[in-house]
Amino acid sequence: RPVKDLIAERTPQTVGLVLAAIGVLVLLAFSLPLGLGLTGRMEWLSWLDRVWGSAAAIPPYVLAVLLLMVFGGWLELVPTIFDPKLPIAWLLPAFVLAAYPTAIVLKLFHQEIEAARSSLYVLRARAMGLSEARILLTEILPNAVTPALAALANSLAFFITGTFFVEVVFGMTGLGSLTYEAIRNKDLALLVGLCVVFAAVISIVSALLDMGLILVNPRLRRQHG
Repeated sequence: RPVKDLIAERTPQTVGLVLAAIGVLVLLAFSLPLGLGLTGRMEWLSWLDRVWGSAAAIPPYVLAVLLLMVFGGWLELVPTIFDPKLPIAWLLPAFVLAAYPTAIVLKLFHQEIEAARSSLYVLRARAMGLSEARILLTEILPNAVTPALAALANSLAFFITGTFFVEVVFGMTGLGSLTYEAIRNKDLALLVGLCVVFAAVISIVSALLDMGLILVNPRLRRQHG
């Protein structure tokens, strides 16, 4: 069969997995810290950073097996056999795939927020009588989010390579499992096609994130101008 047909059949499931993993990353690495900051509970962010960093230190294939054993076999909260029609079946694969990139982005975002909170421009904003919520959104966030987005761009390759382990463990039929099958069967033509697709996707998304960084950070806009 043509390589493009095989890739086209498997692409939707991998795209869904990566999008779900990015959603987990955005929720835990960006939305949750901002929510803690707006509610005045920034001290919880250090605890979240440490806990998530410990979980992300576990290799993805080990973490996938452990979570499947606990939530699928012991607690029976998720199906042990992946069913793409069940939304809950996507939860554990997305969590495993997002674990390591989320730890990196969350740690960097936390560090940048703490550094910005003690900066001179935040001190000026407090002296002007601005609320802490407004300072977080208008003064801290534009400066703290830029390094975190850059870290996200550098983690894109992990979203691709991580699918190799996640899809095989959870029994998903995406590009990751297709790559595993191509390696096992020594299918060179299929491997070349997959490598071209992965390289093109990473390049395009990296370029889009770079454009996003320029739009978010005024200093980068002035440099490019």
